[in-house]
Amino acid sequence: MSVTQLSDFENKNICYEEPIRKNREIRVGIVDSNEDTLYVQLPEMRLEKINYVDDSSERGLIDTIVLKIIEAESKSSKSIYKKLKSIETTSIQSMAKRSEEWFGKSLKKESIQNMFEHCLCENGEGGYCFKLHVSQTKQLPDSEGIVNDLEVYNQKGKARSIANLKIGEKIQLIVKLKDIRIVSKSASLTWVCTHAQIFEKKQKLKGYLFARKNNSEDLSDEEEIYEDIIESFVQKESSTPEEK
Repeated sequence: MSVTQLSDFENKNICYEEPIRKNREIRVGIVDSNEDTLYVQLPEMRLEKINYVDDSSERGLIDTIVLKIIEAESKSSKSIYKKLKSIETTSIQSMAKRSEEWFGKSLKKESIQNMFEHCLCENGEGGYCFKLHVSQTKQLPDSEGIVNDLEVYNQKGKARSIANLKIGEKIQLIVKLKDIRIVSKSASLTWVCTHAQIFEKKQKLKGYLFARKNNSEDLSDEEEIYEDIIESFVQKESSTPEEK
């Protein structure tokens, strides 16, 4: 199991599982060529909006979050948008090729484009937004014990709570491309957030200066931090409870 940078992601690695039908909904799982889950690390973006389950934030259960694509890692917002858009286009093409199997009838690419619900959209300010899902796990036996399947860290790799997600602040996510969802006359890609890195601002005390020890460890090495987070995530994945 591995996490791929968005810039290194290759659409040819997208593979599909057998469709699962439940009532009027069809889910087509997405995996890579090794039948592993596809995890992608996104560049820095800004947190635009948080939508809570049942329109209530009392319990803090998140349904979806919306990111505003900004320039990050020397790549313009347009190139980030183009990469994400190409993944949607590949999925639409696959749906057209397998329409008889997945939809029960032959459909042209244009028909699927008309029913496709995009996760990407323009925000009216010359930029782009990207909507992702947050799944929940039910903590048995307490029927009220439902938690978000999203781990939040700061830039030093320290765990933080969902409450630390601030609208308008920079954020970086690890997400999984979960499946294609087909319901009635609509279809969409499901992107699910698994890990978030927030960038906490340093608090300065006026008139005071704290001395650093010469032999103190440098905790700003993001590469080491990500390796620790991903390694911890891979270890937990094998024993993760079933998603709601």
